Amino acid sequence: MIVIDSSALTKYILREEGWREVRKYLEEGCVTLDLAIKETINALWKRVLMGNLDEGYAKEVVRSFLESGIVKVEEQDQLLEEAFSIAVKRKMMVYDSVFIALAKKKGLPLLTSDRKQAEVAEEEGVKTILTWLDVSVSMGEENELERSYFTLQRLKVLGRSQRITTT
Repeated sequence: MIVIDSSALTKYILREEGWREVRKYLEEGCVTLDLAIKETINALWKRVLMGNLDEGYAKEVVRSFLESGIVKVEEQDQLLEEAFSIAVKRKMMVYDSVFIALAKKKGLPLLTSDRKQAEVAEEEGVKTILTWLDVSVSMGEENELERSYFTLQRLKVLGRSQRITTT
């Protein structure tokens, strides 16, 4: 089990560069905050407005993702005090520090595509896996590169990635 933040989840759902790397972690089990779901859906909305994604398809992605149960979603209210302390101490947005607070509370690693968040998480004692391109690097173990694969059956929308275009 691992904590996945908004950046990694969005990367996967939108098939952004490096999305394949996130697959293994989704298969092994992830927990996130309701905030990540909102931010990921907002990224889909933005793609629709930019004309890069069909609205009907985006709705199908949202529906399929929510129904899949592939990611366990937790409320963030009980984490806000710790998240605020981390944010002030480390000079970062609460939006990012709340995922660090969740990882600390659960004693789980954090999967992110945000280098600053990964660095702060490490400073806070959270093992972090930083994703970018099609590899991940465990912070503090830069030589340990991992590739990942995902079973298409886990999430119905996976086979439809060709409909998503990038600018």
